[in-house]
Amino acid sequence: MTGAMFAAFSKRDRDPLATQNLLPLDDETILAQMQTGSGEALAELFDRYQNLVYHIALKILRNNEDAEDVTQNVFLEIFRAAWQYNPARGKVKTWLLQYAYHRSINRKQQLQRYYNNFIEVDPQQLSVYDANDNAHSFNSQRLVEQVLEILNPKQKQVLNLACFEGLSFKEIAEILGESVDNVRHYYYRSLYKLRLFLADLQTQVEKSCDETSPDAAVARAGVMQ
Repeated sequence: MTGAMFAAFSKRDRDPLATQNLLPLDDETILAQMQTGSGEALAELFDRYQNLVYHIALKILRNNEDAEDVTQNVFLEIFRAAWQYNPARGKVKTWLLQYAYHRSINRKQQLQRYYNNFIEVDPQQLSVYDANDNAHSFNSQRLVEQVLEILNPKQKQVLNLACFEGLSFKEIAEILGESVDNVRHYYYRSLYKLRLFLADLQTQVEKSCDETSPDAAVARAGVMQ
């Protein structure tokens, strides 16, 4: 991360005594002080978790500048929304990482919409566009949607974070507030369900191909005679 990011919170610009007093406090107490508008408390939370938040953002966005921007925005939003934190719903760290995940996903979707809207398409490419390719793409997308529909919400979320966002079991556990063992269970259970679904699908496809093959048509013609 660049040294410019959150320069106002660097240790040399902070009250040494206030910083020393904050060090032994747990995250919940730090957040309680943020709820009173303490910038020193925000700076302390930033020192503790800036690298972790940045790492999550970078994994999803795969761009240093975007990840830095999201990291800064996450902490600013946390500062403004500190009063919304409910200890009964999980630890501060989990709440913070969920913020980081959702803001990173939002930024990724915004960037995708931007490129989809503004990237120019060569008319010559459109003239040679094959409609069959479009149909194949649609069918593939629909197949993925059907596969994911057989998973419960936790399994779907874990599979998405692991396979599509590239996060580790430990990172997923921290975001979801689950144990690593639970995340691992959701992941392998979802893979097991997918294998069963795809095996059944393959059987259906093979059966359909057998019924529509030329040999099958000849056999049916012979029976009709």
